[in-house]
Amino acid sequence: MRHIAPYRTPRIGVDLKELTLGAAIVLTARPFTTYEANQGACLAAIVERHEDRDGQVTDLRLWTVQERHAVISHYLAHTFDSFDFPVGENARFSNYLLMERPMAEPVALGPIADDEWTLLPLLGLYAESIERLMAQQRIPAKRHGWVIACMAAQMRSTDARESEFLAKCNLPNAAHQDLPEALVDDWLERRVQMLLNTAESDFADLMGAYLAGFEQQQHLVRMAHHDDGLVLVGEAPGLPPARFPVSDLFGRQTQRLLGIA
Repeated sequence: MRHIAPYRTPRIGVDLKELTLGAAIVLTARPFTTYEANQGACLAAIVERHEDRDGQVTDLRLWTVQERHAVISHYLAHTFDSFDFPVGENARFSNYLLMERPMAEPVALGPIADDEWTLLPLLGLYAESIERLMAQQRIPAKRHGWVIACMAAQMRSTDARESEFLAKCNLPNAAHQDLPEALVDDWLERRVQMLLNTAESDFADLMGAYLAGFEQQQHLVRMAHHDDGLVLVGEAPGLPPARFPVSDLFGRQTQRLLGIA
């Protein structure tokens, strides 16, 4: 049995376990295109125990997309028996790391387009919702669709405006982790539509503030929006954008058994 070292940050403290063959078969059967949902399922399969301490986030949906990628990358490093494993032909995992920034905080964006805005970190719960909405063709796809949808998920205006938005859309004012996926998707679709109905010049101001805030919130690993979704990126020129499908976490014998290229 492979030993996986615990993973710890100020928000996360988990003991990890090696995937079983049964879990590998179940994960492999999932559609390759549901990358964010696959990550959530993979984390559920490898997290054995959460530490009991202040500040601990035990709901995997409330981990940021960077935290999710960091933990899965930590597991992947153990399959290579090297923390700085290769990525593509000319990169190493360390090229994508931001270990000096272990967590993200909300960013005050200030007044933009007649409102006051705050940027929240991007949670896995929202990344999975974006993926579902794109698959159902309810929101735009490609890189611009991911940017718009992430803006919709992360940007919050004043409490009064947010309450007014929920009332207008007839949506409950409750924590999203307590709501069914369908209601989260409805909320996010309405917010995307709100941005699509924004005047182009106002949207340009909002997007500029969003991208600057997104950069401020980079932590653990550096990420960017891509046609295929959220990817790891490095600062040095020429480094390939990277994502690690669940199948990368299996040993070579298991990959051959399951027919994984």
